[in-house]
Amino acid sequence: MLSLLPIIILLLAALIMLGIRVLRPGFRQLWLLAMSGAFLAWILALIAKIQIPSSITLVNWSPEELFPVSPALIADNVSWSFSFSLVSLALAAIIIDATRISGTKGSSPNWWNWTPLLTLTALGMLTTMSNNFLTLVFTWAALDTFELIVWLSKSRDRDESRGAINNFAVHLASIMLVVLAGITTRSSGSPLDLTQVSVQASLLLLAAAGLRLGIQPVSTYLNPNQARDNVIDPILRLIPSAAGLALLVRTANTVPPADIAPFLLLFALIVATISGLIWNNIRYELEGEPFWIMGMSAFVFASALRGQPGASLTWGIALLLSGGLILLFIARRRWLLPLLMLGLFGFSTLPFSPAWGGVLLYQKPLNIPALLLIIPQGLFLAGYYRHATRREDRFEFGERWVWFVYPLGLAVLPAAQFIIVLLGQVLSTSPASPPPTLSESWPGLAACAFALLILLLRGRGVSVSPGVISTLRAIFSPEWIYRSLRYVHHSLGRLFTFFSTTLEGRGGILWSILLLTLLISILVQSGIGR
Repeated sequence: MLSLLPIIILLLAALIMLGIRVLRPGFRQLWLLAMSGAFLAWILALIAKIQIPSSITLVNWSPEELFPVSPALIADNVSWSFSFSLVSLALAAIIIDATRISGTKGSSPNWWNWTPLLTLTALGMLTTMSNNFLTLVFTWAALDTFELIVWLSKSRDRDESRGAINNFAVHLASIMLVVLAGITTRSSGSPLDLTQVSVQASLLLLAAAGLRLGIQPVSTYLNPNQARDNVIDPILRLIPSAAGLALLVRTANTVPPADIAPFLLLFALIVATISGLIWNNIRYELEGEPFWIMGMSAFVFASALRGQPGASLTWGIALLLSGGLILLFIARRRWLLPLLMLGLFGFSTLPFSPAWGGVLLYQKPLNIPALLLIIPQGLFLAGYYRHATRREDRFEFGERWVWFVYPLGLAVLPAAQFIIVLLGQVLSTSPASPPPTLSESWPGLAACAFALLILLLRGRGVSVSPGVISTLRAIFSPEWIYRSLRYVHHSLGRLFTFFSTTLEGRGGILWSILLLTLLISILVQSGIGR
């Protein structure tokens, strides 16, 4: 039950903020309430580690013949790691956003940013704790619905509203895949448990998670210029990705068939490489956020395909915390670079780094697609360093005390990454997998060497053509998918309109008799009804 307390605290804080805003619109200390709620949830999430693993049955549905499974949550190392990462993101974002109260540039903090942040964090934590297919469907639906409401309320024009709806449609399709995976599991007689996923269901769950993480709104509902004036919006986009990441980690315990896995691994390599190229060459990290999510998710996906849940979890945590750190780096000073280098260290997979376990992705037996993943990892490392060292402030702070609070907000994220690794080893209730040996750590060294080579070449003026990057961005944009689906939808609508007009005309009865005769003849020939 302790694992639910952080979620309850976050929801209560959001609800209280909303109530105060309605009853006392002039109340100016909402930032203190938001920060207190996030900090209390962070402490409780840290303490909750001592009570895992544990399972929580929310409701017992009966009879069992009609309801073979009831909504249930699980608190294990996977759910705790993602939950602690999410609440750390929320805490860091609120601390940094609150410092803008004294800013001399940009807009002031807005309570409407903090309320959805706390709520989305709580719902994201629930999705990572889902113990079965039913709970996963419910929590995903709740997260996606609230996310849709948030982005519709923030939309400034019709295109942004359409982008939010398109994103919701993609997430709805992923929920349908989870439902189909549950039906497949039930028909095979396997338990509807996410900790024991069958091979058939794992492929559908991989597709569901890949759909959520692989189709990111590049230029739909989050305008980069708008995000530059808002600290919270990039984090609001980052938090829902935890839902798909946690599912990938859980499916890593079931290796897909050997005849399919190489093709899926090749697909992950392509996604990671193209995303890495764009991330390394794009001007601002805010514009590159969708490609950061897609590319880093490809490493989580590849680790799951190779049956490495530890590596998959490591890459997922790095996506959230290292990514959140660079997105929250709003005021750039040279003396703050060591904090950003900790973020870089956090997904370098170098020995003794928080992401050291991620190098198990390259563990033997090593095939060519898995080996080539070193290239996109180097691209992401080089791009991260370039964005971290770019000197261009998004905000300016007017008071000196802010320069004490702001680094603390940044430091929350690398500290959280080290805490997850430390407590995962010290307080683990199951036999922890041993860390990689130094001889197995060569892929991390190779990726860092490749990143250094990229930076040296870029310093000499060698870079990818902007036209190539624009083409890759157009290919990776989901807009062409949305346009295709809208064309199919409109075509079907015109087709149905044609049939409706025809059947309602003067010859409608004759056409109905003809179609009925054709249908009966088809059924008879196929043997149905004999």
